[in-house]
Amino acid sequence: MGKRKTKRRGEESAASSALATIAKTFKVLPVQYSGYCKYLYYKEHRAAGLPRNMIFVANPGAAATESWLKSVFEKAFSRPVKAVYIGSAPSRKISDQNTTCKIARLEFNDEDSVRAVMRGEVPGGGVHGSNVPASSSGMDDWIRDYNSERPSVEEMRREADERIDAFHNLETEELNSRKQRESTPDDDGFITVSYKNSAKRRIGDPHDTQAKKRRKRTELQNFYSFQKREAKRGHLETLRAKFEKDKLRIQRLKAARKFKPF
Repeated sequence: MGKRKTKRRGEESAASSALATIAKTFKVLPVQYSGYCKYLYYKEHRAAGLPRNMIFVANPGAAATESWLKSVFEKAFSRPVKAVYIGSAPSRKISDQNTTCKIARLEFNDEDSVRAVMRGEVPGGGVHGSNVPASSSGMDDWIRDYNSERPSVEEMRREADERIDAFHNLETEELNSRKQRESTPDDDGFITVSYKNSAKRRIGDPHDTQAKKRRKRTELQNFYSFQKREAKRGHLETLRAKFEKDKLRIQRLKAARKFKPF
């Protein structure tokens, strides 16, 4: 329990120090929407090889677009944005997996615009966002990615048909090439006869009635016990049917007889 408490205190202190660093380094721009508020963190972008008329923006969101960021900052500070560049950066590790988050760089016309944005006061309550991105939450993006990775039934059927047709074509080509090899003599003048063709010659046509009769004559009769039982059952059924027929004939004869004793 003591180790868990110590670990929890360490995580809380790290989180509080990270928030303090963000509060000192970044400025916050709230973007108000119906039902929720989104926060953008921005600061001057100072990097080697880059112009000094740029602002770095963190937490734009997974669905942020160039036009949305441009409209938000122009509405908040009344300064025209020349260009918007959206990229990604490594984020904190979650469950031993490296994740990424979106970042953005806003390019203004000159350094004076950047200084005016950094000195400018954010309107009370933030900016009211009207041009919200089409996918303001990550759930829509996840659903879209999930559906894009799984093809539709029609696509699966078309792919299956193509694979089956390719397989049939390959089989036909192999059969034709085998027939050609079997019918073509080798260098010594011999033709190789495969086991499959020789078996066909021995068996012959499967629809031949004479061959069926020959096979039927060669079958053993009353060899197995179940054959004997079936033969006895059939003989008894024949005797019963004959007995019923004779009984009906005798009844008809008796009915037709005319007895005249006088």
